[in-house]
Amino acid sequence: MSFIRWSKVEPSNSPSASHTSSPTSLKEVERESKWPEARSGHRMARFGKEIYLFGGIDSSGSYLNDLYVLDEKMNWRWVRAKGEVPEMRAFHSMDVIAGLIWVFGGCAFKKYFNDTKVFDPSTRIWASLPNLNGTEFEHPSPRYSHCATVIDSSLLLLYG
Repeated sequence: MSFIRWSKVEPSNSPSASHTSSPTSLKEVERESKWPEARSGHRMARFGKEIYLFGGIDSSGSYLNDLYVLDEKMNWRWVRAKGEVPEMRAFHSMDVIAGLIWVFGGCAFKKYFNDTKVFDPSTRIWASLPNLNGTEFEHPSPRYSHCATVIDSSLLLLYG
């Protein structure tokens, strides 16, 4: 089995070449490692040279709370995480701030979340945000399918 990934290519000098600032092409890559099962509603975040995948819904409709990492050689590994692992969920957000992977919100079985979990890739430990260094934090309302982005060291959540 294989997957398709985007990769950067050098622009052509021909007159018919695209005039985009970052040309890309599709490249088929053979898989050599065991991949996460097929899913939807999952999220991925880039951390250094690796990409982490968390949660989602599998093909039978079961919610997931597993964590995988894809390395630069395109090999997947399941991450044996410790600590306060997030409940099973899908349609959450997943972003990297200050060397930690943040998971916010999502839903599972008609339950809507407003919790924030952080994962430290160096220790493989999950923690709940209110317990992170004793910092008090007021959570936004429960939501799923929201948009999130990092601006400087802040997480901006919209809608959902």
